[in-house]
Amino acid sequence: MRGPIWLFLYLYVLVAVASVIPQNQRCVTAVYTAYGYISFSGTPAKGSWNSRCQNSLEVTSIYAASDRYCSVPERQAGLSELEVLCRQYAGVGLIPRERLAENLTDDAVRNMRVVEYLELSRRNPIASPVLISPAYYEVTFRTIDSWQFETWSHYAYGYAGYAFWMGILAIGMLHRWIQHIVESRPRRGSNCWPDTSDQILRYVADRTGILSFANFPLIWLFAGRNNVFLWATGWSFATFNIFHRHIAWIATIQDGNAWRKLQKPYLFWGTVGMVAMVLLLPLAMDFFRQRTYECFLFLHILLSVATLVGCFYHTIIFEGQEYWFYLWPAVGVWGFDRLLRLIRIIYCNAHVNLNLGKGILFTRSRATYDTAADVIRLEVFPGSPSLSPTPGQYYFVYQPFRLTGWESHPFTLGSWTYETPAAPATQSLVAKGDPDIDVSQVPLLSDSSSGSSRSLAEDDPKILKLVFWIRPFDGWTRHLQQQCTRSPDRKLETALLVEGPYGEPFPLSNYESVLLVVGGTGIAAAVPYIQDHLARCAEMSETTQPFTRDIHLVWTTRQEAFIQHVVTQDLEPGQNRMERATGASSTIRPAHHPKWTSISFEEGLICSL
Repeated sequence: MRGPIWLFLYLYVLVAVASVIPQNQRCVTAVYTAYGYISFSGTPAKGSWNSRCQNSLEVTSIYAASDRYCSVPERQAGLSELEVLCRQYAGVGLIPRERLAENLTDDAVRNMRVVEYLELSRRNPIASPVLISPAYYEVTFRTIDSWQFETWSHYAYGYAGYAFWMGILAIGMLHRWIQHIVESRPRRGSNCWPDTSDQILRYVADRTGILSFANFPLIWLFAGRNNVFLWATGWSFATFNIFHRHIAWIATIQDGNAWRKLQKPYLFWGTVGMVAMVLLLPLAMDFFRQRTYECFLFLHILLSVATLVGCFYHTIIFEGQEYWFYLWPAVGVWGFDRLLRLIRIIYCNAHVNLNLGKGILFTRSRATYDTAADVIRLEVFPGSPSLSPTPGQYYFVYQPFRLTGWESHPFTLGSWTYETPAAPATQSLVAKGDPDIDVSQVPLLSDSSSGSSRSLAEDDPKILKLVFWIRPFDGWTRHLQQQCTRSPDRKLETALLVEGPYGEPFPLSNYESVLLVVGGTGIAAAVPYIQDHLARCAEMSETTQPFTRDIHLVWTTRQEAFIQHVVTQDLEPGQNRMERATGASSTIRPAHHPKWTSISFEEGLICSL
């Protein structure tokens, strides 16, 4: 029975491989496919393969375009395959190149007409060879290349299904094989546990304890935000955090029985570790974490350390500490994560600049509380000039000179701008009539009273400013708000550190129409993408059509002042025109592409929750 199964899988693989065009044949394939949209005079005039193989005008065009766009190995492989296909589908061979040599000289090819995609109608045959344009070739090649990838993916997912179930069957066969060769059943007459039930309970306790220990490295691995596998897989930290929680639940449930004989140190420490693990679960619930984040963070770290210490001392009685090899990897993962955090903090917040005689540059920051908007605008000037902000990023913010300065708080990057060193704390908005504005340099919630806006000189060194919007709730954010309100102008110059960046941008530029729905300070997730789109439009020529044609933003918040600040200062920057509609919606049209792209802003729910 196994023979037919493996034979079927082998034939399935052969079919899959045969259906995918090899990489070195795709160039010529793209060439003759592109000419399939053009009709040529002469004979044979009908039949795609007959014309492709024996029409001298079309074959000359194929040879000429292959010389222009394909390398020598690609031409050899592609034309050889075309010869095979001609005999397979048309029953004739491909016209040899030697018979058409006089029409393939450099002068002849140089004088050929260059045509664009769909420039020629197939209803009107042409009477001379033509050369497809580079854009025509590129779009055809990308079409074929994408289709081949999709074809390969279809079969790959099919293989994955077989691989999954073959793995399940292999586990079943392995389990049966182990049962035949391993004798580990409870037996009567044991020197340690005469009663069979005592044997079973002891085996269960040991097995659950070892399984719990085995999960420890995974718990710490998925908990760290500087995880190598985050970068390797491209998954988000939220995904890994879900893994972390599930494995923690499993490890706690599998934790062994250590409630008896607490007078023995190893049982006492085992109980400490188990109790700490049990307490970690309810204290990590969303309800508790969202309301008292600082308390959650402190208890989570404290109980995690107590768990590890308890497990170390619980197994210290074993010779050679044979179970510690489960625990030390967890310590190593935690230490590696903390080391990378420290490196990121130093990288973001300190920079040695000996060339300009400035010594070491450190991060500076300023917090401004807007009472009407109930938002803290946090402006951070990183010490490092190497940061490259993009949409989708977030940073962890520290306030080191506090009793709880070790705490870090994540905030989405809402905007960024580049300012001249002479006035890093002032705006660098470009005057509305200046056509050279860089929309990625316009911050949100800027002070509209500053009328001395000026353009940024291209050659002047710039200082990066990161902008975050913080809604004050409890804990550190409320403390920061109180610090701002104690200042006469509600501005606070304070020492902060940033760690990051984390997060990856979503490719919104690959979509023709985009809908963004945000609430409150969640606008920080949307504005960078809008500014990125406007920046892309500014970099394009006026004749180039951007792929993203329109972006529709729906934003709800309690504070009208917050919306007005963002709309007037950032969604309607200098070179873009805001068209006010009769209702509650507005449209932004970039100056470079007013006809081809627009950003709609819906204000209808301005006071909604």
